[in-house]
Amino acid sequence: MTKRRKFLKGIASTSLLGAVQSATADRSSDSTVQPLGTGGPGNDEQLPVYADGRLVSHYRPDPSHEDRYILERKFESVDLAERYGDPIFRYMDQVLSKERVPEAVRERRKTTYTFQTKKVIGTEAENRHAEERIREQQSEEIELQDQAEIDGNVPLYHYDPDADSDQQSRSSPLNLAWEAEDSQSIKQNMENASVGRAWLPGPVTMLPWMRVPKTVNLPNGGTKETDKHIMKWISDIFCDAETKQWHIRLYDVPADGITAVGQSHQDPCTHGHLRDNENINWKIDAARDKVSDFWSQESGINSETISVGNTATSERFGSHNGNWKYFDDD
Repeated sequence: MTKRRKFLKGIASTSLLGAVQSATADRSSDSTVQPLGTGGPGNDEQLPVYADGRLVSHYRPDPSHEDRYILERKFESVDLAERYGDPIFRYMDQVLSKERVPEAVRERRKTTYTFQTKKVIGTEAENRHAEERIREQQSEEIELQDQAEIDGNVPLYHYDPDADSDQQSRSSPLNLAWEAEDSQSIKQNMENASVGRAWLPGPVTMLPWMRVPKTVNLPNGGTKETDKHIMKWISDIFCDAETKQWHIRLYDVPADGITAVGQSHQDPCTHGHLRDNENINWKIDAARDKVSDFWSQESGINSETISVGNTATSERFGSHNGNWKYFDDD
């Protein structure tokens, strides 16, 4: 039987989700929903900035390999200049196969693409404070519930680190947690399952240099990079070798009642590099349920649907409704 415990902080029933969202998100001036736990460039609440600006993506050939390119990205915003004295957030460079770059780049007709967008940018301390606030604001709306326990300080998001500073760009909301399995055990179980059930990468994404790590902020301080990647290839005749895939990033975390957390989503063809990747449906909830389908067939494992308050109120991650899957042992 599924273990059930009493808890107060960090978990909300689905029926309370709307109230929680209204308590933690505001409308911005352009009528879009402002992401949880963010503020303007002049906020004095130690919160990251929901910055308006432009994302500049520049492709250049990899001098060490003729079939690869290096993607350099930066986000430019006057909001960042006002907050931090520097208008530029620089992402870590990515190495891409030639299939993942636009045709115009391969034909040397274009090297740079620019998109108007918004990003949640903050220091490690600001992003950590934002996650604490999200948990605290949610707990004010919650009465004692009879559901699975999860530590109140579990990480809520993972981040892209700045190449030149301690700033971070908020990425996808996390949506998976395991009570007893660590990242290595999870990976072994999913990759070594029977034919048809096993999660295995495609012919390109199996290459280590194709895997981009992100970071989580640990509840007791510090950060850590992705521990393991798990991918399930989705064959698609329109993608050639660069197929779609289900993708999980796993993090071993020191939290009570939690051994590992994960972020699952679906990567589109070419990982979105051939178009504006701000307008991609990452199918976060569908990916979460795909993972749950796998573990529902594992002996001795129970799953619960829970919410920890990281509802995606930004359009970029609108495919997340705030619910996680929590896997515990019999």
